[in-house]
Amino acid sequence: MFCRDFSYQYPASVDVSVIVPCYNVERYVGECINSVLSQEAPCTFEVIAVNDGSKDNTLQILEHFAANDHRVSVISQDNRGFSGARNTGINNARGRALMFVDSDDVLLPQHIANLWSALAEGDADFISGRYRKLMANGKVLDSVEKQRLHGGPWARLYQRRIWDDIRFPEGFWFEDTVQAYCIDSRFRNRFVPDSGYCYRLNSGSITNTSKASYKSLDSYWIIEEMIEWCRRLGIELGQELYDQTLRQLGPLLLYRTSILNDEQRVALFVLASNLINETEEFRGLKTDLKGRWFDVESSLRDGDYSKWIASCRWAG
Repeated sequence: MFCRDFSYQYPASVDVSVIVPCYNVERYVGECINSVLSQEAPCTFEVIAVNDGSKDNTLQILEHFAANDHRVSVISQDNRGFSGARNTGINNARGRALMFVDSDDVLLPQHIANLWSALAEGDADFISGRYRKLMANGKVLDSVEKQRLHGGPWARLYQRRIWDDIRFPEGFWFEDTVQAYCIDSRFRNRFVPDSGYCYRLNSGSITNTSKASYKSLDSYWIIEEMIEWCRRLGIELGQELYDQTLRQLGPLLLYRTSILNDEQRVALFVLASNLINETEEFRGLKTDLKGRWFDVESSLRDGDYSKWIASCRWAG
């Protein structure tokens, strides 16, 4: 899926659109939406809840919110996954800025205010905060990041125009990879110390289930897809994205695909090695990453599978 001519259904008429993709989350979605509607924010905002083919009572819960608060709108569609739900939200957004909130997570009261105030200063295209872990018993932990490391779209606030020519890639796991390749590479980011996003530890999340599924191979296929998107968007595949690709093809790839047997993992390594060596834009580049990343790089460049295993386990 690639198109340079995405369109919005509506012109911008509020400050922030909060996009919430929802699939079978009757247990959590009420708490999530309540936390958004309770925000103490100096800006106008709407909540776009996208019911992505839920089979439980998620839709009924969302419709109750919409009937009682004009800021909430509900869109129902056949199941298209996280990306498809987020993309529907983007297409229907009325906000001058966009925010994504997963439907089992919650926001602390000043989260939108803190990100909006930073974005309003005008020196960045998007704002990135940190996050806290939300335990199963409801306890919220202190921030787990000293600075923003997670590549997900949540705990960020984007100017609307960032999404003029991109959407989330559909049909893939690890669709958040679009952040590093197509957003970080061409828009100005500002980090703020806000840690008002509470990420629920969920045993059913892709992060926790990917290692038990062959769908985890998307950890490789999404990189090929993003490289092609960069070419079509005219994004330079230079040093920054070369190093990013090494990060993707190192310990992260090995960790995510632990379901593979030795023969399958060798085949995956061959694909990764070929990608590094056959991507024309990467020829002649050397990593700026330090430490054992030199060994990860040389293992891929030289097609040395044993060295890749050893260096990935050390670097990871």
